[in-house]
Amino acid sequence: MTGENIFLLSCLPGLWSIDDEPPMKMRDLVEICTGSSRELVEAIALGDDLMQREAILQGETGEMEPAVLEEAQMTGEMPLPSYLVQEPHLVQSDGVWEAWFRFMAHHPARCAFSDAYVCFEVALRNALVKARAKALELDPTEYMIADELGQSFNFDSVVAEWSQAPNPLAGQRVLDLARWRFTVENDAWFTFDDDELAVYAVRLLLMQRWHRLAKAERNLNANAEMNLLVKDGKSQP
Repeated sequence: MTGENIFLLSCLPGLWSIDDEPPMKMRDLVEICTGSSRELVEAIALGDDLMQREAILQGETGEMEPAVLEEAQMTGEMPLPSYLVQEPHLVQSDGVWEAWFRFMAHHPARCAFSDAYVCFEVALRNALVKARAKALELDPTEYMIADELGQSFNFDSVVAEWSQAPNPLAGQRVLDLARWRFTVENDAWFTFDDDELAVYAVRLLLMQRWHRLAKAERNLNANAEMNLLVKDGKSQP
């Protein structure tokens, strides 16, 4: 859809670093896309919605910025679309993620980059599963999903760096920087094809996610400092 994308990609703000503040939200990008380009961006944005939904259902956050799902779907009060329903897994959310990977892999608006992105994400997810299972002496095959989609990647160095991270946020940064490098290595710069738009969508997704995580970490640290000050104040004679 090169012709449809020339004007859109020419007008979009640049995305240069994962640490920059996102110039727009994923739902804004979805809204300005049309036709099959919109379907492609929606499919990619849905992955971030599902990640936010998982954090909400696990009680990690109450904030949400959905681009595709309804807020009631994010909180579990409303069922997910039927194409995200799969056979039960040991971990309930794994079924949703497997459904999303297969949805992406067979999406009618998919492109070469989105296909590669799905393979990358599946391989990364399963590499982390193997690392966790080894540490906990569990059988990794019971937790791996859509393994046939991610056979072409090796994440030994990324997993090694992730496993040595001092805290969860640092570990997440290792993973998201690996994802960012993947977009750089597979950029379709100035082709104006759907691949270039898909790369843009993934980068915006990563910037928005990292900005959200960094903000949550700053708030957590600020609250910890405030609690410490209050505690010290109460302990003074």
